[in-house]
Order: sequence, then C-alpha cells, then structure tokens
Amino acid sequence: MKYLVPAYWALAWVIAAAIPQISNLTSFVGAACILQFSFTFPLTLLVGFNIQNDAILPEEFNPTTGQTQRLDNGMKRWIRGYKKKFVWNIFDILYALGAAGAAGLGIWASVTSMHKQFAENSLAPFTCANPAG
Repeated sequence: MKYLVPAYWALAWVIAAAIPQISNLTSFVGAACILQFSFTFPLTLLVGFNIQNDAILPEEFNPTTGQTQRLDNGMKRWIRGYKKKFVWNIFDILYALGAAGAAGLGIWASVTSMHKQFAENSLAPFTCANPAG
C-alpha cells in the first residue's frame, strides 16, 4: 500500500510528459465540462424543477386516492410556476448564463493557446527544457 503513492505520481509524470499540451488540455476540459457541470447545468435544472413544482395547484392532487389531474398545460402552467419564485429564478438564470459565458471564454482562450503553441512548434515530449523559454 505504501508504494501506491509513488506509483501514482510516476504515472502522473508520464502522462504529463507524454502530452505536451496537458495544461491546455486541462484548461479546455475545465471550461467545457467542469464549469458546466458545477454551475450551469445544476441551476438550469433547479429552475426547471421550481417551475414544475410551483405550478402544481392544490386542486390537482387528491390525497385520498393519490391521483393527480392537471387542470392546464403549456405556457400558462410554466409562467405560473416561474412567477412563484420569480426573484430566485431570475437570479439562477442570470448566474447560469454568466457561468456559460465564462465557460465559452475559457474554451476560446484554451483553443487559442493550443493553436498558438502548435503554430510555434515548441512541443517536445519527455524533455526537461522549459517550454516557456
């Protein structure tokens, strides 16, 4: 068990040395996936849940039989559910849009950096030379 940590770090070094643009790749993955799954998607799903949950009318559910009966559908129902927590829904949507914008800028920056590094041909795997200078 005590040899697991050095083996892990050796594997990490091999991966980092074998992929010359690992920093650009991690920047791209962070912007494309991690930022989206942390800030954009959860808030979007929360707004959808709030709309569905808050659109339920008291007379749509029969507690004795456990049956539900929707009285309306479509945009009217969505607006009713959205307006119940209007300020929070607006905040969540603006926050999710801001996160999506930051992710877009991060993707653009990482792709631009990758393109610039490929154009300079400064890629050399398994070297000890400083790639920056």
